Amino acid sequence: MGSTWVLMLLLLGANGGARAISCQDAIARMLPCQGFLMGFSEMSAACCHSAQSLSQTANSSPVELTSVCQCLKQAIGVIGINMNRAQQIPQLCHIDLDTGLIDPNVDCNKY
Repeated sequence: MGSTWVLMLLLLGANGGARAISCQDAIARMLPCQGFLMGFSEMSAACCHSAQSLSQTANSSPVELTSVCQCLKQAIGVIGINMNRAQQIPQLCHIDLDTGLIDPNVDCNKY
């Protein structure tokens, strides 16, 4: 695990609060996508599996969706991911997820 991701997990983990899914857990689920998101590797089956799992959790309730949205928004601000690649994940992994969730300017309360 890259040191940037470890730092991000520590910083965002403190914001977990009363959410059903903690930000730390959401980020940990996406670790298999680190190389793809940073532009170092191609999409992998492990990344898609993890993204699908997180999507299922997010789509299970409005509270979960808002929580995952807020976490992704924070994560985008903390690490240097390739936004174009991040927005490709729903299509590449066949996930029914609004790519608007993967945006540093998204209003998570609209979900």
